Amino acid sequence: GRWEAALTVQAALKRAPGLSGKDLVAARSALSRDEIGQHLEKERAETLALLETRLKIEEAASNLAEERSARERLHSDDMAAQAERATQEADKAQRKLVRDQAQIFALQEQEAE
Repeated sequence: GRWEAALTVQAALKRAPGLSGKDLVAARSALSRDEIGQHLEKERAETLALLETRLKIEEAASNLAEERSARERLHSDDMAAQAERATQEADKAQRKLVRDQAQIFALQEQEAE
């Protein structure tokens, strides 16, 4: 495309020593504009590549944050379940202790009689 056109103009400038004045200035100006255009296209492509990389990084960071949050929720849910089980076991142990104390008290009363 443009690169081939620029090379053609460049070659024409070298082969045509008869170019002079306005024609030479116009040819050199066209070549310069084309080189500037190519440079801008290259910069635009690099900018787009950087933006795509940035988007990928942001998406990966977002996914990591979501995974971390999910893991923390699971851990939190697991801790809550463990706390609930411990509370139930403590309640059960408390009820057994009260029953045992009641039986001991009853036995002591029987022995006293």
